[in-house]
Amino acid sequence: MLWCEANAFFFFCSEMTSITQTDIISTLQSMNMVKYWKGQHVICVTPKLVEEHIKSSQFKRPRLVVDISALRWVPPRKAQPTRPGKK
Repeated sequence: MLWCEANAFFFFCSEMTSITQTDIISTLQSMNMVKYWKGQHVICVTPKLVEEHIKSSQFKRPRLVVDISALRWVPPRKAQPTRPGKK
């Protein structure tokens, strides 16, 4: 069973993918891969749980395979706030 510091994981995944932390948490909760325990989200994944998801009717293998060596993407930078009256 994998137990992970979820808050750091959610932040890292969000920063790397530009997917909101809320969406990441919601998706993992719908897959029963994250629990809320003692005021924190905890990622809890077993090999059996992964196997069940792969075998489920909801799981679909991707039709498109991406050559990750050809992928070049950088997350957009957050715009710096401008001060009123400055150009």
